[in-house]
Amino acid sequence: MKNDPQQTAPPNEIKQIFTDYKNSIFSIQNDLEFWRGFLDRAIKDYPLTDNSIYSSLFHAYDYDYSTNSGYLCLDKEVFKIKVPDLNNKREEFFGWIMNLSVLRAYNSIEILLLRSIQKSYYPTMEDPITGKKQTDLVQNEIKKYLKSNSLKISTKNNEHILEFLKHKEPKIKTFVNHYLNVDLKTNWENFFRLLSLLRNIIVHHGMIIQPDIHNVIKSKAKDVFQRFFSLKESSDGHSILFPTEKDFRNLITYINSLTLTLYKLIFGENSYDFIGLISPDIKNK
Repeated sequence: MKNDPQQTAPPNEIKQIFTDYKNSIFSIQNDLEFWRGFLDRAIKDYPLTDNSIYSSLFHAYDYDYSTNSGYLCLDKEVFKIKVPDLNNKREEFFGWIMNLSVLRAYNSIEILLLRSIQKSYYPTMEDPITGKKQTDLVQNEIKKYLKSNSLKISTKNNEHILEFLKHKEPKIKTFVNHYLNVDLKTNWENFFRLLSLLRNIIVHHGMIIQPDIHNVIKSKAKDVFQRFFSLKESSDGHSILFPTEKDFRNLITYINSLTLTLYKLIFGENSYDFIGLISPDIKNK
């Protein structure tokens, strides 16, 4: 542990932050891997026929404003799925499931970082996972620290959190300037920004990427984006964010590596030993 008088959280509380993050991320990875393989096999073994195996109509009740009664109204267009459509429909389904997984992963990163900051630097405060009020108090302390040190306060895409950590921990400042890999030119800081941008696209823009946002992404993390995502044109001409299914597992690995390296450095650790993650390569030496 680092020699910091503020850092008084018991080891079990520190490890619990990792455990909660692991459970969230691991369920994403396992669910996607299992259901993708299961559906592939199920579709392959499905009896070949051109018959519709599913159909539905868009509907809503038209309520009278003055009473609690209404009439069921149906759209004329019928949605159908036939056996020859199954592979395409599976691909579309996993596209938006993977997008929602990026959102869930980003939320898990944010929670881990705020909890780690609270435990390491503001141990007398309550754990931000317990509620919005507690989260806001930690956020306010981060902003107060940045202001007192004449540092930029930009809450857009959680940039203030990374700025806080870079100033608090010189090793983090060094780490986030490194490239993700030898074959990539995006560093860890811009990877974090990319994840933040993707989160906003998924939550606030219905997975539609506008040209100006796409340009920002290309300026920050073009090679990473092109490796793990593509754009597909919707029926109304919009560019839709679409994860690359075969590489999604590697994206999760990069997310884990970023998150846990920040987590490790916040608590002054040199390896993942303190949370029980051991490298087989090191163990076998």
